[in-house]
Amino acid sequence: MVADWYELEHHHRPQTDWMIFTTGIVPAISSIVRRISHVGDNVLVQEPVYNIFYNQF
Repeated sequence: MVADWYELEHHHRPQTDWMIFTTGIVPAISSIVRRISHVGDNVLVQEPVYNIFYNQF
């Protein structure tokens, strides 16, 4: 389990109810930005980044 590994490596056990499965970093960041922002908000994207970042938000 991820929580077991994290505790072994970092000596801290994360709350497993805060963990979710994601298919990758881009979908995870996209979900976070969509959750904490509103339509019309500005989002700062600092380069260099993959081109997909410009189209996700």
